[in-house]
Amino acid sequence: MTIVLNILILTLLAIIVYQDMKHRTIWWVLLPTLFAVLFFRGLQVTDFQTLWQSFLLNLSFIVIQLLAVTVWFSLKNRALVNITKNHLGWGDILFFAVSALVFSPVNFLLFYIISLTLILTGFLLYKAFRPQAKQIPLAGGMAAILMVCCIAGDFSKSMNFYDDNSILLMMNLLN
Repeated sequence: MTIVLNILILTLLAIIVYQDMKHRTIWWVLLPTLFAVLFFRGLQVTDFQTLWQSFLLNLSFIVIQLLAVTVWFSLKNRALVNITKNHLGWGDILFFAVSALVFSPVNFLLFYIISLTLILTGFLLYKAFRPQAKQIPLAGGMAAILMVCCIAGDFSKSMNFYDDNSILLMMNLLN
């Protein structure tokens, strides 16, 4: 069952990557489907309470982040700005929520920060060669990075994205 779920997760993520890179949009049905599959996969790794608490904490972080971005653009433009009109697509926002289900809070923060940094760097390099590029395929980029995380997590028995203790221990070893 785990192998089937992993293949389904990687397939859905690959479709999201393809659609967002090619069309800068993703089919909305993919996101609730991916959410459901990730939820069942999460229940195989951890208990419902831990999974749900981590998801709610991660989702709270996303809401605070989106509110901060809205306030920043609103102050910059001296008018209330709806960030979903010109700055961020609904697919991106919903993908944030879906990815919040995969990680414990510390792991999610690392995933979020590292993926946004890699995507922005990659887009700036791409834009250097294609100046006409205007939109960042954010959900697609994050889906590609999540694919790498899923594959790495499957091959490493010590990596548990649902538990902060493993990443905190690894960070302490680096100090």
